[in-house]
Amino acid sequence: MELQLSYFYIDNIKFGEKTKIEDGILFLNKMELKSYLSDFSFSDIEIEITRPGEMTRIINVLDIIDSRKKVNVGHEVFPGWIDKFNTVGSGKTNILSNISIIETGFMEGLFGGIIDMGGMGSVYSPYSRTHNIVLAPTPSKKVSPFQFVKSLKLAALKTSIYLGKTTLSLSPNEIFFVNYNLGLDNKKKAKLPRVGYIWHVLSHYSLREIYYYGVSSKDFSPLLITPNEIFDGAVISGHYDHSPALKNYTYSILNHPIVMELCRRDGKDLKFGGIILANEPPEVEDKKGNAIRIAQMAKSILNLEGVVITKEGGGHTDFDLMETCKKCESLGIKTALLDIEMLDPDGNGEYPLVDFTREADAIVSLGNVEEGVSISKMEKIIGGNHMKELGEDPRSENKIPIWLISGAISEIGMSKIKGEWF
Repeated sequence: MELQLSYFYIDNIKFGEKTKIEDGILFLNKMELKSYLSDFSFSDIEIEITRPGEMTRIINVLDIIDSRKKVNVGHEVFPGWIDKFNTVGSGKTNILSNISIIETGFMEGLFGGIIDMGGMGSVYSPYSRTHNIVLAPTPSKKVSPFQFVKSLKLAALKTSIYLGKTTLSLSPNEIFFVNYNLGLDNKKKAKLPRVGYIWHVLSHYSLREIYYYGVSSKDFSPLLITPNEIFDGAVISGHYDHSPALKNYTYSILNHPIVMELCRRDGKDLKFGGIILANEPPEVEDKKGNAIRIAQMAKSILNLEGVVITKEGGGHTDFDLMETCKKCESLGIKTALLDIEMLDPDGNGEYPLVDFTREADAIVSLGNVEEGVSISKMEKIIGGNHMKELGEDPRSENKIPIWLISGAISEIGMSKIKGEWF
């Protein structure tokens, strides 16, 4: 299976009479897009743009995606949402590089983060360095949180494809081919170590879940997926009621740094042996059963010699990570883990991990989610007028836990934050 990813670099974004790309600038027809996104769940929807360095704070950030569009294949990215019954992962996909589409919303039952485009807080988030289109809808009266965020998700995905259409007559700045084949290896690859990826995703309830082809992570067992599907939007975030540091944004999934790195190294110093996507059930017995099935798939089906394992969420999801590590190691599969630390703001504390196994002897720290950081006073606020975590004035200078900054902590590695041993 071959997928061509074509990247189009964007240097700036402006409102204009026609939505198009010209000389590296994305021009956006605001009223056309606003009309396209109208929905019964919204009484209104505002569309704003932000650029790196501006003294603007985006608040109530719920999810973030980028812009991509399939080319000449008869179906679209984001299956299960845009295309209900099509598979993805082959053909050509165009991507607007350096552009983020940001979902914001404020109502009871939702849990958002912040992004500072300038000032002290901007150094922590990767989305402070992208040119952003911010969707800020007002919920209709009596609409439920679930219906509101479902409409918001569809609005963001439609915006992604709407912007992607601007690339269809242009030549890309960069092309990357993903050639994934589970079974057939050339002689060179056959001699390389087989390394795979085990990806645990949160699966608790509506508003705290991941979707694969539109199916909630609450409803599936461990399964094999391809990197091609990830880059075409088969996996997207449905986390709207969870700490920004304990969930993966759709943008980070679409540009999954671990999967991308394994693809780039495939055939050079390793053979990329496959991906196992697994949920994180709430019951201990189900976690143990998952770990057994995952390890058996890694050994018997994928014949892996090594795996990278990540989790999503905090607290009890350490058990999923460690139990899977233990079962893989018992079958002779070497493991490398990524995990967050949950300590005091100054880095002290007895239990940075809720669970631990002696087999976990290679762990990359993704940082302490409670670390305190300073943010500057802003000139402008987007995404509402209130956010309880910021106090009375959301524009003001403040000291906040780093978990409040969207993207500062990424459990799949899309951040600049890490832990260090002294």
